[in-house]
Amino acid sequence: MIYQNSAWRKETGMTLDPLGQPLEPIAKGEKVTKKIKLKIDLDGPDGNAFAIMGKCKRAGFDNGWNVQKIDDFLAECQSGDYNNLLSVVRKKFDID
Repeated sequence: MIYQNSAWRKETGMTLDPLGQPLEPIAKGEKVTKKIKLKIDLDGPDGNAFAIMGKCKRAGFDNGWNVQKIDDFLAECQSGDYNNLLSVVRKKFDID
């Protein structure tokens, strides 16, 4: 059964994915953010920092991120070393 009315969403704290399937419950006022799937070969030529940030930037734009969100993400990626970059990327993306 697919529940699409907003009263049900408010009552249960559930949201629906684009196919109308219920997602996990959320706390009141909390946004649901799904990780974006991204295929990166960290051992190959795609494993350098600039290639990773470029793929993430493209995937972000393709998934509706605005310019400010992209800029904030890239600034956070560049705020440390390579390990920091990977940890920031893994927060937002599901890397294969």
